[in-house]
Amino acid sequence: MTISTAMPELADALSPVVSSLAGAGGDAPVLETLATGSWDWAVIGFVITMAVIGLFRGFSGSLGMIVGGACSAAAGVYAWNRLEQYNLYTWQQGAAVLTIALVTFGIVRIAIKKFVHKMLAQPTDAILGLLAWLALAAAALFLLAHNDIGVKQSKILEKFKSGGAAIIAPGEI
Repeated sequence: MTISTAMPELADALSPVVSSLAGAGGDAPVLETLATGSWDWAVIGFVITMAVIGLFRGFSGSLGMIVGGACSAAAGVYAWNRLEQYNLYTWQQGAAVLTIALVTFGIVRIAIKKFVHKMLAQPTDAILGLLAWLALAAAALFLLAHNDIGVKQSKILEKFKSGGAAIIAPGEI
């Protein structure tokens, strides 16, 4: 049983989208129209990678990593300043600070992840993680575009710089 026999209304609604993506009807596929150079394919790959990471890590894992990273940085700076009074060799002081920072990161990350994961149901956690990482990808592309990194090589970054990156239609580029 195919989708067209099971749900004809849905099949009729999706047929323009599918034909546009597949390139039927003489039109070029969306990705081929959108991406013409290697920079464009790299941008598309970056966004897809960020989306997959966010989907699998979820919001709880992402928040745990951010808070854990901030806490480990603060613990590392505090430990470095406290250990200076003991006249240790630099490598000893660095090894102790690294150990403290890694242990702090692990404990805080797991605690935050478990706490947030109990408040969010699994589909919600994954979807919020996906949206958070897509927002992070959009921020990174915004920074690239507005610092003129790759704008001349990429139509997507050029579109970001001009402010029209909300929706990029196939025939628009």
